[in-house]
Amino acid sequence: MFVIRAIGKTLGFNRADSFDQELEFKDSDEIVGGEVVDITQFPFQASLTLIDMPWTTLYKVRVGSSNQSKGGQVHNIAKIIRHPHYNVSQFDNDVAILKLTEKIALNGVTAKPVQLASSDSVLKPGDNIIVTGWGTTENNTSSELLRAVTVPVTTRESCAKAYRDTTPITDRMVCAGLNQGGKDACQGDSGGPAVDEKSLTQYGIVSFGEGCALPDYPGVYAYIPPLRDWIKEVTGI
Repeated sequence: MFVIRAIGKTLGFNRADSFDQELEFKDSDEIVGGEVVDITQFPFQASLTLIDMPWTTLYKVRVGSSNQSKGGQVHNIAKIIRHPHYNVSQFDNDVAILKLTEKIALNGVTAKPVQLASSDSVLKPGDNIIVTGWGTTENNTSSELLRAVTVPVTTRESCAKAYRDTTPITDRMVCAGLNQGGKDACQGDSGGPAVDEKSLTQYGIVSFGEGCALPDYPGVYAYIPPLRDWIKEVTGI
């Protein structure tokens, strides 16, 4: 659901929970049917930690680690900029920018910017995307180690049919998954990057779905191309 602006760089971002309209956190979704990977394979991955204090809630961003709770660099968030047309009930325009208080040390190995899809680029049905995160697995447990799963993009028509009774599928969304289910993002992956399998260009942001990896219910992702101009307007990138 987020991309991070950090000293002129943009990184894919994974969070442990999903944002609602009031910027409070609620339970969300992990990778089902995937495998453990190393941060050096996806150095643009970051995680968000929520720390409840007696008087406030702190949000910390961790980059450069395969483990969601240790290692790497930890940074504070200075500002959250939500898309002005975000629809909390329909998950439309499901993207926000997190501005950090300090510079991320980009080393090109474990911390590296992701290339965002351009506004005129297109994902076609059948294209494979890789989704990464620390969300819930098929064992219904969250993962401390970064995991990845590859799923094919579906047609917009089939996705709209699957969600016709619950959520309109707009042009700011793209869907991916297997007809038989078994592979998907899940609780805890919301906000994570969905990248093209070949180029690792980020086309999507984990948004929502019906359960996790269910047959005939693909995962739904915020689609970066139609959101790209707003991201550039806010970040300059």
